[in-house]
Amino acid sequence: MIESTGIARCKYWYLLTMFFHFLWRYQLSYPLT
Repeated sequence: MIESTGIARCKYWYLLTMFFHFLWRYQLSYPLT
């Protein structure tokens, strides 16, 4: 159970970081200002 939850948490943080990275690159490509 602990290992499975750890993997799920890693996947969650991986998706979260990928999302913010994509958002950051999108901001660089198309700045709001």
